[in-house]
Amino acid sequence: MFLICGLGNPGVNYNNTRHNVGFHLADNIISHFNLDKIKEDRKKELYSGLINNQKIFVLKPLTFMNLSGKAVSEIVNFYKIKLDHTFVIHDDLDLELSKVKIKQGGGNGGHNGLESIDQFIGENYFRIRIGIDHPGHKDLVSSYVLNKFSKSEEEIINKKIHKMVKKSTLFNALTQSNKAEAANYPFATIEPNIGRVAVPDDRLDKLAIIGKSEKIIPSFMDFVDIAGLVKGASQGEGLGNKFLGHVREVDAIAHVVRCFEDTNITHVSSKIDPLDDIETINLELQLADLESLNNKKTSLEKKLKANDKEAKHQFEIINKILQMLETDSILTINEFASNEIDFVNSLNLISLKPTMYIKHK
Repeated sequence: MFLICGLGNPGVNYNNTRHNVGFHLADNIISHFNLDKIKEDRKKELYSGLINNQKIFVLKPLTFMNLSGKAVSEIVNFYKIKLDHTFVIHDDLDLELSKVKIKQGGGNGGHNGLESIDQFIGENYFRIRIGIDHPGHKDLVSSYVLNKFSKSEEEIINKKIHKMVKKSTLFNALTQSNKAEAANYPFATIEPNIGRVAVPDDRLDKLAIIGKSEKIIPSFMDFVDIAGLVKGASQGEGLGNKFLGHVREVDAIAHVVRCFEDTNITHVSSKIDPLDDIETINLELQLADLESLNNKKTSLEKKLKANDKEAKHQFEIINKILQMLETDSILTINEFASNEIDFVNSLNLISLKPTMYIKHK
């Protein structure tokens, strides 16, 4: 169970003001996921629904910003929502326009909405900080935050809010993690984000009862969010070489394929063609394997001159794989004899990894 609270001031006069960017994002979440309004009074609007099978509440305090803590406290206490499952969206003067950062706990930075929430529930909740820039002098802050975004600023903020449709949002949903930056530009995820998910198993509960275990520790699955590759990645295009190295370390690949049109969301090739994207990625992974295999083949040639029997066996296996790749055959471990499998596995070929395709629409 999670609570997302967007901070803002109520009333049409405050619509589209910098201080109300929390409301703006909350409204988009409510609309995007078609959440139901379950409560409304003078202090708050509360919406609820399921997002990726998780119960989610979205709260908009209708008191003014400096009294936001009352509404947040009421919902947190009534539904017994943990503070580390509570996310507050707010404007941040210290971040450049549309930049987003997430942190747990810490000071309120003089933000009167956060200050109110801290007084009611403490500081150990997550803050989703959305940058609105700084006016340059502290005396200008009060009027600046209550002014509306310019047209160009509004366009930039709206693009950031559309980050929900990026593939990193899928990662966040799978892992209940806030590590991945869901940004509206290519190569947003440069370093891989890793999230860990417990694997449900009813048998553990039964075993715990029999063994009178004090603690149940389930198996875990790690999800690694790696940025999308581009044509030429095997030759280092985009940030290809770095990403290909990360792909080699995983056990299986889930390829998120874009299947929607939206002019606000950048596509690295400036066109939406899911089949072409799949073909591009598969080709780049195949080329990466070909390069790796040819390098290994070159290193074995030296040992062949010394009549090394093991090297000869490995050399033959590599030639077999190369022939399959060059004829666009699908590689599976079943294609290899029992005395070949250990060496094939040691090559850590990307083309051998199980792959699924996830339609992103």
